[in-house]
Amino acid sequence: DLTRRAEIRHWYIESLRGMAGVEVPFMAHDGFVSNYIFPIVLKDSTSEKRDHVRNLLHESGIQTSVHYPAAHRFSMYAGAHRLPKTEYATDNEITLPMYARLTREDITFIANQLAKAVSSL
Repeated sequence: DLTRRAEIRHWYIESLRGMAGVEVPFMAHDGFVSNYIFPIVLKDSTSEKRDHVRNLLHESGIQTSVHYPAAHRFSMYAGAHRLPKTEYATDNEITLPMYARLTREDITFIANQLAKAVSSL
């Protein structure tokens, strides 16, 4: 699975490189990663816009998730820090499907639907 998910990550990066409104965190990282998730961050966005994009993807049959909440927002840290960049990433991150049975055609479909959804903002 690790080798296959690395290949799928490569396909995602090829498909999303330069896509308006979308950033792939750590896109240039070439060290080992397990690729258990594939996160993107929407540019110039809000959590409401992110949720709108997720809903459009869902309507196209694409399941997404959100990973992870900002740690400084947990109750035990309440009021301790304000981290605007972390908050932005948390509020605008979408986790795209990532599993070993995805095909190149699946990634193309996901990328095309994502481009449509982002362009609707």
